[in-house]
Amino acid sequence: MRWGIAAIWICLTGCAPKPWRAFESPQAPVGVRHVPASTPGLVLGEPTCAASEAFVPEEVRLGALSGVVTFNVVVEPDGSIDPGLQLYDDRAAPALVKAARDRFLTCKYPPPTLEGEPVAVVFSKSIGFHGRRAPLPAPTEAIVDLTDTIPSDFTVPKSLPCSPVGPLQKGSAKLEFVIHSNGLATDVRSVDADADPTAVALSKVWIESCPFEPARDATGKAITARVRHYAGSTAPAWNRLPTDAEVENSDAVPVLLGAGMERPRPTPECEPKRPVPTEFVMRRGIQGMVLVEFVVHRDGHVGEIVLKNPTAPPELFDAVESWMKKCPHEPARYKGKPLAVKILQPFNFRAGL
Repeated sequence: MRWGIAAIWICLTGCAPKPWRAFESPQAPVGVRHVPASTPGLVLGEPTCAASEAFVPEEVRLGALSGVVTFNVVVEPDGSIDPGLQLYDDRAAPALVKAARDRFLTCKYPPPTLEGEPVAVVFSKSIGFHGRRAPLPAPTEAIVDLTDTIPSDFTVPKSLPCSPVGPLQKGSAKLEFVIHSNGLATDVRSVDADADPTAVALSKVWIESCPFEPARDATGKAITARVRHYAGSTAPAWNRLPTDAEVENSDAVPVLLGAGMERPRPTPECEPKRPVPTEFVMRRGIQGMVLVEFVVHRDGHVGEIVLKNPTAPPELFDAVESWMKKCPHEPARYKGKPLAVKILQPFNFRAGL
């Protein structure tokens, strides 16, 4: 069977910068103002990005993998994206994380400004991957309304394996959408006027990226149906700002790095500027992605470093762990005060770079 490919590019509050080479961060000036993309008066133009088709993993092309990756992104004052993209959630498949990261970092923004001053902008962005078995059914296909009741002799639709399992979201939302007879979902809309817009956007990209088993009528025939889904809160509230007490107590209980905070950065004394595997590892051509969760404390030292994707080559995790332990950082700041933050970050290693 021939497969078609769809890569769904969703910008929750903006979009992404320059080709990634290891971890050469543009290093914004110390004290530069970081603002959420929803800030009134912010000027942030549309980015230019490479075509998404080149970044679709082979597993998606073969129809063996579908899913969504969401990153917390920082656009620097010069319009480039900080390559230290922070994963919103660690449940996505590593192949999708790598593809989405590479895709994000091909984009470039016009330099953002607020009231005429250069600023760094922070927001969440998602990209979805879906290996599709067939084109969508014709628009004239009858749609059965199953939003209120489902006949007892009907088979209800259900989601098929997808990465991650369930939407990545903050808050909650009541949604309606159409699941076509070939298992593809479209026309996702909120039916709750008070729904959290981030929950709606994150749920929408998951629903449109992941495959479903369609509803079936009394004869067992697959049908196209409109259904209703309630999305509850499952992911961290990345945009929730810390209280003064949480800032003061952050060494004991680190705060999740988020909007409105200046992210921690390696100090100029940090050498090398990125994790470097041993010569033996490089000669063997070992490559891959290492996903780590770590804490940068208020004094700038890096605390516990936890490997989040156990399939990563251990030699590459050793390189990341060794580099982070000996590399001092400028701490994260909120309202000018240092605070300890927890970060979930992928590091990609490519043979020959």
